[in-house]
Amino acid sequence: MKFDFASRTVWIGLAHARPSPNNTIVEDALGAYVTVLALAYNREHFAEMVANALEAHNFALLDLDDDEPLEARGGRADINPEIAVLAQQAVITEEVQFHTFHSYEEPMA
Repeated sequence: MKFDFASRTVWIGLAHARPSPNNTIVEDALGAYVTVLALAYNREHFAEMVANALEAHNFALLDLDDDEPLEARGGRADINPEIAVLAQQAVITEEVQFHTFHSYEEPMA
């Protein structure tokens, strides 16, 4: 994997995750969706960071959708203030930030 070490930026995406049996965040759920943000070099680095952070919270990353630099999204729509705070935290902590987990208990159609 090649990184441009001079240009990290905040990335945002929608993670689809499956909880492991010992997960306590979304007990008894089959899966969950969560908006994630992280300071990353590129799309591949962002996906790797998200997968590792989810694994640390007893989830497996199933899919990552709409992943792009936050500045690209901000050019098309207003950024929710909660997302802006998470973006700031991503820069300060250099860790993946999670918004609210939205779980489901029945298979998705």
